Amino acid sequence: MTEGIYVPPGMTRPPLGKDQAAHREALKLKLLYRDVRCRGCDCYWSEASAIHMHEGIVSKRDVMGWKLELRGQINIEANCILLCHDCNLGLSNKHAPPRARVLAEHVHMYGPGVVRWLRSLPFKSHPLRGLLEQYP
Repeated sequence: MTEGIYVPPGMTRPPLGKDQAAHREALKLKLLYRDVRCRGCDCYWSEASAIHMHEGIVSKRDVMGWKLELRGQINIEANCILLCHDCNLGLSNKHAPPRARVLAEHVHMYGPGVVRWLRSLPFKSHPLRGLLEQYP
């Protein structure tokens, strides 16, 4: 079922099914080593009231039409970022970074496997098709 979805080297393939809690918690802990500050406002975690994991490129809303067992396949390092409480909720002048910025940063961090992963996702109409055209 997920055979067609590419996972970049070094990243863990999410489990199939609706129970993603343990995988997401382990992923959040792994991301704490990468995202040492909020990816939205750049505040240090000691200044944040809470740390939230956010899907920075492909959102949960983007995959709502997928079969339930496939929706968790967006929970990989190539897609997720950590945000402070205010940026996650869009409070004040704080907000999550735009998809284009997260994609560019992750291609720089992880290489072209991020774009390959995005292109392998089973969308009928890819929500990032215009953005992906910028990458070979």
